[in-house]
Amino acid sequence: MLLDHRAFRRFVNTVAIVGVAVGDVVNAMAAEWATPVSIEPRLLGVYVGDTRYTGELMEQTEVFGISLLSEEQAQLAHLLGSWSGRELNKAAEVGSGFEWGAVEHVPLIRGAQAQYECRVHSRTVLGDHILVVGAPRAARINDQAAPLLYHGGTYHRLGPVIPKTGAKPDA
Repeated sequence: MLLDHRAFRRFVNTVAIVGVAVGDVVNAMAAEWATPVSIEPRLLGVYVGDTRYTGELMEQTEVFGISLLSEEQAQLAHLLGSWSGRELNKAAEVGSGFEWGAVEHVPLIRGAQAQYECRVHSRTVLGDHILVVGAPRAARINDQAAPLLYHGGTYHRLGPVIPKTGAKPDA
């Protein structure tokens, strides 16, 4: 039975950037695991490795941003996912690619296909990750941008729509 990293790379995910600001420190990390967790109340979850610098910062604040990247932002995703904020001043590297939330003081990625300004709802340790669940206080979408996808360790874009066929089975 296959239980190594290859089995976990079969999922297809949108590429999210989690942004956090604590005092003068601004950091962002690429998060493959970001997802809605509840419709009512509206809640979003991000999984942050328990040794990540962003995780340390998220423990010191009650707000964070999530930006779902567009397909044109693959290089930015690679940069933010390849380096730790301990090694690289990501805010300086991204520069004008950051913008601030309108409701919460959180860094967001300019040009992303969706942005969420979240207030921490809960934190739960799950294995080697921390699930940080946030309640979005504001959201913006960019209908002109297509999502950046991540699968098997590489970036992808959406393909043509596959039509739904057949009748819905009787319940």
